[in-house]
Amino acid sequence: TLLAGITAAMAILIRPNLVPLAPVLGMWILWRQRENDHRDRVRLVMLFSAPVVLACLTIAWINATLFGSPLASGYGATGQLFSSANVLTNVRRYGGWLAETQTPIVFAGLIALFVRSSLLLAAVAIVVIAIYLFYIPFDAWWSLRFLLPAWPEVCIGTSAVIAAAAHAAGRRRREVQAVALVGLGLYTTVVANRLGAFPEGEGERRYATIAELVRQATDPSSLILASIHAGPLRYYA
Repeated sequence: TLLAGITAAMAILIRPNLVPLAPVLGMWILWRQRENDHRDRVRLVMLFSAPVVLACLTIAWINATLFGSPLASGYGATGQLFSSANVLTNVRRYGGWLAETQTPIVFAGLIALFVRSSLLLAAVAIVVIAIYLFYIPFDAWWSLRFLLPAWPEVCIGTSAVIAAAAHAAGRRRREVQAVALVGLGLYTTVVANRLGAFPEGEGERRYATIAELVRQATDPSSLILASIHAGPLRYYA
């Protein structure tokens, strides 16, 4: 339980807007231990919550120090980043990207989590998706990276759908599973290639190449002005 709290705290430190996932996990701990003594349940929740609260306080202190408010960040104020006006745009975009890159089976997989009573997995997936439906819209398919915390749940749900279809096929279930696996693999490989996931030349390696050039060509005390290369410069140079 303590390790779960520590890993949740790490996730919040990386992406503070994942804070709403912490109560989901806390409530699941309470529900899972519902037959235990009340004091044991409280102790476990406190073990989980301690590192999470510490992470939240750390982020709040950093934001208040650098940006003047615990709820502000380098991206802007919370009210500027999240709005109900973004929901319909994000539903269309994320829905389209999911269907294009993962096939519509992905939506059946999300439903399957509820049908199979995988309530924790379903809740995590729904909360993550809901967070980003309110977030500022992006216009590129690789914005699906925001949904990575929901990806394990999506994969498990998709597998459940394929397994159910295979089970319904009776003696042909192995053939159904094999066709589904190979078909999805080929489809997503073709889509990934079409969307530029396998670029010619350096591709994303260019960030490291430029950073290495900066390291070779500049003095360690140099001041480097950068935008998208700021992180790679610090990491590689």
